[in-house]
Amino acid sequence: MSNYNKLILAKKTLGSCYVYILWITIHYMATHLYTHLCTPLTFTGYFLSPFFVNAPHCQGLRWCIVHGAESINIFWLILGSWFTTKLVIKPMCNLGGLTQINNPGNN
Repeated sequence: MSNYNKLILAKKTLGSCYVYILWITIHYMATHLYTHLCTPLTFTGYFLSPFFVNAPHCQGLRWCIVHGAESINIFWLILGSWFTTKLVIKPMCNLGGLTQINNPGNN
């Protein structure tokens, strides 16, 4: 792999890390703001929470919570898939395991 390709790969990886950190920050802040603004831990907050649920700021915070969690899960799935290819599939290619699996009669 040339230095230019490594630089492009590093920039893309760094950009993905920024997006991941952004989603973690949004999710973290939205969860704390939602509990503070939409479900206050008071007696009156208990009775007012059904009205707060429909408020635009609560709906927006809920959207951030749900989509933030989904984005974080997707990043973990991508990272796990990448590690799997590095730990499982690459060693099989180096050992010739894929050739033996695809052509069992040619030993």
